[in-house]
Amino acid sequence: MASSSDKVFDVDTLPTKDPLRLFQKWHEQAKKAEGIRMASVAVLSTASRDGHVTSRIMTVKEFDKDGFRFATNENSRKAKQLDENPYASLLFDWEPVNRMVRIDGKVTKLSEEASTAIWKTYSRSAQLLHSVSQQDDVIKSSKEVSVRKEELEKKHGRSAPIPWNSEWCAYELSPHSCEFYQMDGEVPTRICFRRPYSGEFPDDSMLHRGEDGWVIETLSP
Repeated sequence: MASSSDKVFDVDTLPTKDPLRLFQKWHEQAKKAEGIRMASVAVLSTASRDGHVTSRIMTVKEFDKDGFRFATNENSRKAKQLDENPYASLLFDWEPVNRMVRIDGKVTKLSEEASTAIWKTYSRSAQLLHSVSQQDDVIKSSKEVSVRKEELEKKHGRSAPIPWNSEWCAYELSPHSCEFYQMDGEVPTRICFRRPYSGEFPDDSMLHRGEDGWVIETLSP
């Protein structure tokens, strides 16, 4: 369940009217919650140019006011789909505390500097894996990857740094909408922060004004 201090989740009782700060608060609570092992794991959904959708579970490495950053092999299916269609969605499901957050937005490929910075956050074992695995390629067995990983480790030794694989690139999703879902009792509450549509004149009887140009809506469950 959500913590007692957040049991009443409503647009009028939001601790902040900035969605990134609200996400940070919820993320910190999720990290401390019993039953949530990896609060930064999310489902990333992308779509090809012709609208075929693919979803996968992955780790969001960083987030701040600019967006949510993750990394992948630039030859992977998700990277190819993002080249064709840069819009994507992230879903964080924190079931033990009855919360979910969905982030929709546009994804951009980041610089080599940003990619190497994220590379350094991986464990050495993960760096070895990302160096030898051609993500999404069809293989006979995962043993092939294990053998290549062991061979690369022998080449670099047991402690030498693993150099950045230039195919492993960082991406950033800049949100245009953030939906926060919390189940209290039998009726969930859904609060959506979004950017106003082009030419929209927000109806203040149904909308609330957030910070930094965001508008806030309550959605029917």
